[in-house]
Amino acid sequence: CLTPYSFIMKNFHRELLSNGAINPISIFFVKSQYMHAALAILSMAHAQALTTVTYSAWYDTTYNYPKGCNNDALKDEDDASVTFTGDGYLNCGKTGSGTPFAKTTHNGQDCGVADLNGLMYEINIGVTCIATSKSITSITKTNPCRLTIAGHGRSTGDYVDISAIVGTTQLNDKIYKITVVDENNITLDGVDSSAFGTYVSGGTAIFGVFYRAKASAGMEDFTSGESGAADHWGSVGVAAMMESFVPAFKTAYPNNGYAQRMGSGSNQVLSEALSGNDFILTNMGFPKNAAGIDTTGTNLFGKDYFYQKIVDNLCLLSGGYWSDGAAAGVWNSYWAGSRTNSSHNVGFRCACYPVH
Repeated sequence: CLTPYSFIMKNFHRELLSNGAINPISIFFVKSQYMHAALAILSMAHAQALTTVTYSAWYDTTYNYPKGCNNDALKDEDDASVTFTGDGYLNCGKTGSGTPFAKTTHNGQDCGVADLNGLMYEINIGVTCIATSKSITSITKTNPCRLTIAGHGRSTGDYVDISAIVGTTQLNDKIYKITVVDENNITLDGVDSSAFGTYVSGGTAIFGVFYRAKASAGMEDFTSGESGAADHWGSVGVAAMMESFVPAFKTAYPNNGYAQRMGSGSNQVLSEALSGNDFILTNMGFPKNAAGIDTTGTNLFGKDYFYQKIVDNLCLLSGGYWSDGAAAGVWNSYWAGSRTNSSHNVGFRCACYPVH
């Protein structure tokens, strides 16, 4: 279990807790994506202001970001001087055991939040997806590629996640944008399938709408089910406490596979917008458009994983784990986890807001 962290509370806040005026359990919650993004942005602000290790132990002219347990040998992939004490399970380190400790915090100081890079994937609440699966029954070898999906119910410009096709396998395990032909047919934008394999059978098309917590929603008010009005998952809770947004996924074939990384050459990654969807994406630590990610990434963002996927009941993960190598890091985000998944390399971090 990851060590909880919280914002510092003044003495009178502590007094409220000790007097029983506030239930201390009720103010804690699983760290949100907003909080994680704030730490990532703060770490980058430190990195861009640094010139020496005086104010941040992890400063480096190339690998200028927080270090972590990520090389499957209780060390950091980019800095062999950083070591961890094993917790007895494979090559997972003990929380907070990094040495030098300051190299493992978001700001490179002993006062920072530790272990945001590697060690364990962390669940981040405040973001989810409601997705539906449809069967593909026909694919044409044309430009653009045309798919028959009975009663797809989608709109031009939507994303689709395609997998499990037999025959036209070139389309598998990628995300596309679509153009609607009619109620039963779509085309895949920018995909010429003339030379692809002939369709044989099968294929699943997953469509989804992504949601983020409303500004009025208290993170501590979310519950863990998928049917109640306060549940983080499911249509009822989403309708009450969330609003839709559009993520930026790579959709240009053939570089639109699931495994992307943050950064792409000299392209701008985060938006400076003060409103709208781009503003929302920045506040959640996501690229403003597909030009900000590719399969290689950049050192500015640690070459961290951006694993794009469309899944129902999305449970967003961050950070990477002890064997992810350079793909782990404070900018890492993993969109393939669902509420019903479980894994040995996933944990969480508790948080709270100041008590008023």
